[in-house]
Amino acid sequence: MERSFLQRVQNINERISTIAAIVAAVMILVIMLLTVVDVSLRKFGSGIEGYIELNGLMMVVIAFFSFGYCWYRDGHIRIDLFLDRISYRAQFAIRAFGALSGLVFFGAIVWKGIGFAFDAYRKWEVSSDLLIPLFPVKFLLVIGASIFCFQLLIAFAIFVSHVRKE
Repeated sequence: MERSFLQRVQNINERISTIAAIVAAVMILVIMLLTVVDVSLRKFGSGIEGYIELNGLMMVVIAFFSFGYCWYRDGHIRIDLFLDRISYRAQFAIRAFGALSGLVFFGAIVWKGIGFAFDAYRKWEVSSDLLIPLFPVKFLLVIGASIFCFQLLIAFAIFVSHVRKE
């Protein structure tokens, strides 16, 4: 029963991670189009005002919305040379430690990010060139990091269940 519950939760989080990755992919497409337009306009003596600023704000969302999907697809960097030479139980223990370490690190980002986002909202922080409010980007960062934390928590539970079984 524990395994099926974890599997159901994992399936839900995979869908959420996939949606976040699609949002990130659309933003990459927008950045690409903005780049083409900006470079083309520079041929005529003017570019898109605030292009670099828009690019930077979108890159924050792209990065944090991609982490969960990358983990779910096992696209992260891993050194298999060492892991292939140890027992499955030790492999899962090391992976559980890695997931827990990531959970602590990204949990801290979520924890502090919530404060930064609310602070940006209260102070009505805006970007320097285009005066875009920064709190939505900071909240999106928190959402992306939260999705990843949830993915890491599920992975940690799965890894621990494997260590207990072996």
